[in-house]
Amino acid sequence: MKNRKLILFIHGLGGGEETWGEFPKLIDADTNFKSFDVKFYNYRTSLIRPKSLVSIFSKIASIFTPQRDLPSI
Repeated sequence: MKNRKLILFIHGLGGGEETWGEFPKLIDADTNFKSFDVKFYNYRTSLIRPKSLVSIFSKIASIFTPQRDLPSI
C-alpha cells in the first residue's frame, strides 16, 4: 500500500464550512491533486459568525478577483 499525502484544510476562528467556498470543487477538478487525500476539518467556534456576512464578503471578493484571473491550484 502506497502512502498518500494529506492536504488538510482547517478554518480559523469564526469560520466554518462556508470558509472554503469553491475550494472543494477546484481541488477535485485539478489533476495535480489526484494522488493526495484532501480533507476539510470543521469545528464550532464561540465567535459570532453570521453566514450572510461571510457570503457577502465572498461575493465582493469575487468581483475584484474574477475566477478567470486566479492561478490554477
